[in-house]
Amino acid sequence: MGNVLPMRIPPSETYQCIAFVMGIMLEDENIKEAFYNHYIRLRCDRFDENQLRYVGCEAEDLRVEGIAELNKYYIKNQSPDKIIGFLEERLDQGDYLLLFWIDEYYLPYSEFYNVRHFHHDTHVYGYDDECFYVMAYRDLHLQKMKVKKEHIANSLAGGLAINPEGDFCAIKFHGIKVKCSIKTIASEVHEYLNGGYDEDTGADGIDSYKTIKDIMSDCTENPEDEMRIDPKLLRMLWEHKKIFSLRNQFLSEKIEGLKALQKDVDDLVRDTSMMMLMALKFNKNQDISIPERIKEYADDLYEREERYLREFLAVISEYEVSQGDKSDYKD
Repeated sequence: MGNVLPMRIPPSETYQCIAFVMGIMLEDENIKEAFYNHYIRLRCDRFDENQLRYVGCEAEDLRVEGIAELNKYYIKNQSPDKIIGFLEERLDQGDYLLLFWIDEYYLPYSEFYNVRHFHHDTHVYGYDDECFYVMAYRDLHLQKMKVKKEHIANSLAGGLAINPEGDFCAIKFHGIKVKCSIKTIASEVHEYLNGGYDEDTGADGIDSYKTIKDIMSDCTENPEDEMRIDPKLLRMLWEHKKIFSLRNQFLSEKIEGLKALQKDVDDLVRDTSMMMLMALKFNKNQDISIPERIKEYADDLYEREERYLREFLAVISEYEVSQGDKSDYKD
């Protein structure tokens, strides 16, 4: 007895809920190409905990877009002795579960297990006789794993203690076919390039590099204190370029001119990976020269990425003209 829905580890892992939905999308034959229409725009906040994040890719955004159904449930409305059955029923209906209010004190995969109460989220994509199948962080990486059903039930009860109004959602993609759309991608890239920067708050799009530089300056402002760069910041930047590379590679199967740009975007992936590794090194040795080097990388990457994207737009625009009404991938 059981039901395990399709799921894969996605190319972007930094933010768990985004990653979970991405993993669903990439395993669904109807909507896997929609992956390339998303994960383009960014927002970078100078002082927010989630400093760099995708825009327009949350589960709610996909509901508004009309490609997913999203239903909310309150933990307090579920009987504790029936919550496991309720979750199984949702999974049997093809729903994936976004559990926003769980207490990791009760989850064996967590570093907080039996140590201290810690509010986080976890995501469920299946079950068998004894366990739920979850995607969550373990050892600093997003992993698929099996967790005893009673642990999930206890973690939800713990989440209710943290927030009496705690809820969770079930998401299901509609059965409609969604194709990769050149027009959508071009629009998203144009908006990304338009950017927008405010020194006091943050930046949008490609101007995120400017706020990343501000954050590097902030982290060394008081060298007598412990200095640290949030690893998520530059990991997210690197993952964003990985998706650029995957998109370029996918589109180049039909748009020959994009093949000449593949090395340029792969070099962006390589160098943002280098920035991420530099940040990890800084957190260990507190070498204040590293944030300055990251700022130099950011300046260089800004120019190269802008050049790549403008060439990318020129190539797909030329393709659209050559194909006329048949240019788009959409049915």
